[in-house]
Amino acid sequence: MTIRLLRADKTYRDSAFSLWQRVFGDAPEMIGAFFDHAPFERTCFAALSGETLAGMLFSLPAVFYLNNTAQESRYFYAVATDPAFRGRGVMTALESYACDTARAEGARFAALVPAERSLFSMYRKLGYRTFFFHGRTQIPRMLGAEASFSPCGLNDFLAFRRGLLALHSAAFELYPAMCVFRYEDFLRTGGEIVLAETSCGSGYLAFEKEKDTLFIWETSLSGKALALAAGALCREKGALRIFAEGVGGKSKPYGMIKPLFQENGQKIPLKIDGYMNLMLN
Repeated sequence: MTIRLLRADKTYRDSAFSLWQRVFGDAPEMIGAFFDHAPFERTCFAALSGETLAGMLFSLPAVFYLNNTAQESRYFYAVATDPAFRGRGVMTALESYACDTARAEGARFAALVPAERSLFSMYRKLGYRTFFFHGRTQIPRMLGAEASFSPCGLNDFLAFRRGLLALHSAAFELYPAMCVFRYEDFLRTGGEIVLAETSCGSGYLAFEKEKDTLFIWETSLSGKALALAAGALCREKGALRIFAEGVGGKSKPYGMIKPLFQENGQKIPLKIDGYMNLMLN
């Protein structure tokens, strides 16, 4: 089987849309919104068998903040192979091509979030290492906790989030256009993002409610400010339990990263754990 690799142009947009739906099952509205924010002809990489789209991935501009230095990077997203072409090395060839292109454009790292646990070992063989970990912590309900809430607009969300990333010696972030998509998609799919004002500080909470439980997917609050906001939010939303995702608790693998450069003939090792969250997954 001969596979042709290329940066897709707009003639493959409909095929990519269809493959995305078949592989991931996402709603057409979500896929359409993503295509509106990600310039298709610059971000979509395609593997073709004849004129059939055998596989694709989106290479999104990103930045990896490492020890206060911004490193040009790429985030590989929606990595998909048509079921009829699986097991033939399509994804491996496509990933290598996307890495070569990113490297030629000056990117120094590529990162991704494996869609399922079994894929971590596969990506390790391609040079990635697990660098980002998540945990889940149940926050005790603080009776009588007081906090005021208001909708968190996009600008406030981005500003607070920049402060959150700055707290970490290593953090991975998407470029602005995809940050806007992430914010809008979180709200579109049933999540809420609110500003919380407490006696110990203010910040945002991005959360969802499932039955009687609240899940905070990300927050810029910590310590007593988070405890106050969580307790008040439980009361306001009629929830019995509240969990904070992303940090704390028993950590599990979340994201992987791969250096795209070499120094003295060897890839530079990464020795510290970093922060990555809300990566469109």
